[in-house]
Amino acid sequence: MNRWKMRLCLLVILVTLPLEAFSFSSTPVAAETTIPTYGAPTHLDGSPVGGGDGYLGFIDASEADYVVDTAAELKSALAKAVSGQVVYVADGASITITSSNWYGNTPSDIDCGLYLKAGVTLAGGRGKDGVAGAVVKVSTSLQPTVFSVLVWCAGSGTRVTGLTLVGAQEGTTGGNMWCGIWAGDDAEIDNNEIRGFGYGGVRVDRDVNDVWIHHNYIHHNQQEGYGCGVAVNAYNIEHTASAIVEGNKFDYCRQVISGSRGRSNYTFRYNYLGANCTNTQIDVHGQNAGGDYLEKTSSGEYVFCAGENTKIYNNTSVCTSNPFVGVRGIPYSTGSVSVHHNWTYTTSTQEWQLSSDRPKVRTINEQMDNIPGYGYIAPKGGAFVRMSSYDNWYGTEPPPNYSVS
Repeated sequence: MNRWKMRLCLLVILVTLPLEAFSFSSTPVAAETTIPTYGAPTHLDGSPVGGGDGYLGFIDASEADYVVDTAAELKSALAKAVSGQVVYVADGASITITSSNWYGNTPSDIDCGLYLKAGVTLAGGRGKDGVAGAVVKVSTSLQPTVFSVLVWCAGSGTRVTGLTLVGAQEGTTGGNMWCGIWAGDDAEIDNNEIRGFGYGGVRVDRDVNDVWIHHNYIHHNQQEGYGCGVAVNAYNIEHTASAIVEGNKFDYCRQVISGSRGRSNYTFRYNYLGANCTNTQIDVHGQNAGGDYLEKTSSGEYVFCAGENTKIYNNTSVCTSNPFVGVRGIPYSTGSVSVHHNWTYTTSTQEWQLSSDRPKVRTINEQMDNIPGYGYIAPKGGAFVRMSSYDNWYGTEPPPNYSVS
């Protein structure tokens, strides 16, 4: 059964269930999932938000075509594997990517540690009872001079599941521009712990669509100026990029998710956001300079596109140091932004301030009063264009039908 049919079956079950309290434990439950009126559930599709203990969709080593526990074996298996095959990193293994065993510059001009061909699954045992899942990490001494990625999904239909992926930098400074996973079309990225990547945990780049990122724990990706848990980057209005991001746990990211430039599209739902963030938590960029990021309005003005379709709902955030949502521009003309049924510890009057180091934005857009709790920059004239924010719950006081267990 494919994931969409599975989701439809679960939805039929869900509509008959009462609202219940939720807490973020790892206790396994049945496949039913209760979605609170406000905020994230404790489990999604029967697996705990953030994955780990109790995750139902793990792959067992007995199902794999290759089982490896060294860097050399891993590279060899990935080179041999074909669509439909599984490469499994042995339980308890710890593999380090160094200057002597990484791929380096690939044909797409991405420096990478490992790459997956179309339809190949890279798996580990995170979440299985009593099992220490495998770790694949980047050597802290490996400092590439260009943007680099640990796992590059070079073909469509790949899956990365059940692994702990560790970058070379967990702090806010260091300039080590590693990304954990560079996704491909129709990739599934689930039940991983992804941490320590200066650029960010997962990148969905231009013309990459239908990426499913779920049940991961993504944290300590916080390089100043970058540091995204997930980045969806369409580049400009000639390209698209899209992802569904759900059932994940985030913490210690400069930004939890960013939609960058042009026609980026993401649905961000059923996620738990921890207390530690250093910038706007959920972001859609629109400030980048250059004509290919602009769209001409009917009045003849050019505006910065802040994504195309962005849907943000049923998330819980306990961070109070920075605003929950920031939309820096207006959506592309065919799209919209909707923000609803979230529970955020930020108050209804918290504002997002425009940085003073982006003067070009000021010549095109004017900042206006915020919809309560949400930051955005309106187009010149102050109209609220193709954006809606409604039925959200603010503050630390729990919403209705919620109790601490």
